[in-house]
Amino acid sequence: MKFDLYTRLYLWLVARRRVVLVATLLVVAASLVISSRIRLEEDILDTLPKNDRRVEEYKYVLRKFRQIDRVFLDVGVNRDDPDTLARAAEEVYAALSTNTAFTKIMFRFEMGGQAKVIDYLTGALPNLFTAADAGALEQKLEPAGVREYLTVMRRKLAGPEGMVLKNVVAADPIGSSALVINKAVPLQTGFGDAQIVDGRITSGDGRHVLILAEPKFSSSNSGESVALVADMLQVARAVEKEIPGVHVAITGGHLMSVDNATLIKGDGKRCVLLGMAAMLVLCLTAFRRRWLATVAFLPSLFGTLVAAAVLAIWNNHISAIATGFATIAIGITVDYAIYVIYHLDNASGLSRPDVGRHVSRLVVPISVGALTTIAAFVVMASSPMGGYQQLGVFGAAGVLFSAAFALVVLPLLVPIPKQSGQPPLWLTRLMERFHHWQAGWRPWLVLAMLAFTVETVTACGGVELFFATIAAALPPLRPATASVKPTCSPLV
Repeated sequence: MKFDLYTRLYLWLVARRRVVLVATLLVVAASLVISSRIRLEEDILDTLPKNDRRVEEYKYVLRKFRQIDRVFLDVGVNRDDPDTLARAAEEVYAALSTNTAFTKIMFRFEMGGQAKVIDYLTGALPNLFTAADAGALEQKLEPAGVREYLTVMRRKLAGPEGMVLKNVVAADPIGSSALVINKAVPLQTGFGDAQIVDGRITSGDGRHVLILAEPKFSSSNSGESVALVADMLQVARAVEKEIPGVHVAITGGHLMSVDNATLIKGDGKRCVLLGMAAMLVLCLTAFRRRWLATVAFLPSLFGTLVAAAVLAIWNNHISAIATGFATIAIGITVDYAIYVIYHLDNASGLSRPDVGRHVSRLVVPISVGALTTIAAFVVMASSPMGGYQQLGVFGAAGVLFSAAFALVVLPLLVPIPKQSGQPPLWLTRLMERFHHWQAGWRPWLVLAMLAFTVETVTACGGVELFFATIAAALPPLRPATASVKPTCSPLV
């Protein structure tokens, strides 16, 4: 009897079943060792396109004006009690000073050191910039305005004041610092909504004190921000518990970054768990032997481990966001196992050659499905965005090895029922009845599908409004963070 190529491969693997399974376990062990070298990167800026002018300008702004990388703590009291407010602020500052993650903490300012305050607040330019300042900034950016300003500065640099101005001109060649200095004048003179009281930035009503802290790392690094945010919240809760009537509000980019990462990871875990639960229920109800439901996840597990090893060889770090989405995407590889197991569970009483021919009918559809999915991931791998590149490589490798495991190794793990003459599985009988029914209604079904397609295309105009409505309804941050409304200073 002449067998096809896959049947010959299947019979060859069955004869060496133990060797194949041991080799598979060795590949799994090697993948675990190699993938353990991967460093999880939680800096969201790594997912942005590389060598893109706008992205580079955005990163330059973040480096130049580190307002988003600062933490603002509003220490407030619910009554007019300056002593209690001062005590609470001192305790918060003392606790933060022990945290080595901060490079600078601005709390008390000497009246003779206002230049230091102004220099620090200059970094708040993006936050202080309003629509009213756009006209003044536009004039400063005009070639004539830049030439005039630099001409004046060149003349001043040649004079005695040049020693002081040289660093100012180098850092601000168009004189934009004036936009900040003018708005910081109320802090020096004691007027406005905020003032310096006993060296502290205090609100106009005297019930809030502002503390500004600058961590060593950027706010986009959610991995390191987790420990920092947890420590700050612990300090705030400890002070609130010790001193009744005191409330410590915290805001800043690090808190937002941790919230975003927490939401993304939580949503990713829920998607994976819900998807696996749904597939488990499907397998439990569809297979004749219920224990095969657990075997259906082996190809996905094998493909994920090998894909992680490939990614570790290609790049020693991976974006946490890319990992979450890739894990969800690889969930589609469970389908390959379901196809194979369903056919094997429905092949009772067949001999080994017949089993090979039975499964060989799945080689083409599974291969075509896997290749189309791999092609989609390969397109993502060619993206200039680092996160998409990692997602593409991880997803393509995962789908490839999951499909290979389902076709090569999985048939060796599923025993064939020896009792012949068993009725087909209930889903098979259901699909047979469905195909028999739709044969008589096929023209009407085609017309219904065409009408549905036209309606879908027509409704695409409302897709943007639909997603905008959904996005507006979703909470961007945790309620504890979204409720923080610092009232200490307009600089926050």
